[in-house]
Amino acid sequence: MKLFTIFKGRHAPPHNATEPVVKPAVERPRHRCPFYRFSPLLDIMRDQRVGNQCAILSDRGEHGMFSPCKMEVDGETPDWEHCFLAGECRQDTVALRIGERVTVFPEEFPPEGVPFADWYRYVMDGATQRPPPRPDG
Repeated sequence: MKLFTIFKGRHAPPHNATEPVVKPAVERPRHRCPFYRFSPLLDIMRDQRVGNQCAILSDRGEHGMFSPCKMEVDGETPDWEHCFLAGECRQDTVALRIGERVTVFPEEFPPEGVPFADWYRYVMDGATQRPPPRPDG
């Protein structure tokens, strides 16, 4: 089942902020978006490491196999809480709807990956290192 259809239009309370955030094997700067620079494939999300792919837009097939982050294309910093998709998906619903069903394979958690719920908490956590601002903005 496609990622987007799993949680489209469903609303839920925010994830539990008291749950511990998983600790990565290595730290990498990440934007506050669990889908930024990932490509979807059934029940996994694979880290692209470079570029600006949006796993949700790519999953929906709106621009073929690759869909760039609309926020970044518009000159904004990628942030799931401010994404236009948040209104359609509700950002907090994502972790609850696909949390244990989707495995994410980021650089930080090799080689077995982590459940999406853990990845969501890690990326959205205030302590996670962020990339420097873009030179043009």
